Amino acid sequence: AQCVIVVLIAGNFAMNIVQAQLNPESDSQLYDLFEVLDWLFMVVFAIELAFNAFGHWFWAFVSDGWSMFDLVVVTLSILAKPVDGLPGVSILRTMRAFRILRLIGRF
Repeated sequence: AQCVIVVLIAGNFAMNIVQAQLNPESDSQLYDLFEVLDWLFMVVFAIELAFNAFGHWFWAFVSDGWSMFDLVVVTLSILAKPVDGLPGVSILRTMRAFRILRLIGRF
């Protein structure tokens, strides 16, 4: 399961790079595709975070720095999604890629 999450994080990072390079217009189909993919990644990461939180229970989850990093990044991603043009969102998307370091450290 962790390998799947690593692949998803890498895929999300690659998608963000492609999106930044192509910089599609906000009224284009390509822009809409990137939006749908971004929502899908956020939902999967939120589900993975919920499984992690419930699987480790409260104290083990909140005492782990990487889990708290995941919580902050995923929560801020979800909260920032409905607000277009919010400063720092692109940096937040990049921060999601750092989640891969946590997973690689577990191998």
